[in-house]
Amino acid sequence: MCLADPVLQYERTKEGTILVISPTAGFTGDGNREIIYQLNAWWRQHRMGRAFDSSTGFFLPDGSMLSPDAAYVRPERLRG
Repeated sequence: MCLADPVLQYERTKEGTILVISPTAGFTGDGNREIIYQLNAWWRQHRMGRAFDSSTGFFLPDGSMLSPDAAYVRPERLRG
């Protein structure tokens, strides 16, 4: 699926349902850019953990795999 349409992003719920995430429009994309900019600025100041953009998928304890607009993961959560 991913190779057939590389523009779309996919997420999976804990029930195994595949969610198709379409690209954002300009206003949302600009807002997301600001979120990741601010998150990265905070990370540069503190240098703890890692900051991720919206292309990063996270496997959650309930079995779902989701991609937030931006994410910060504490150092102790990065192990494994």
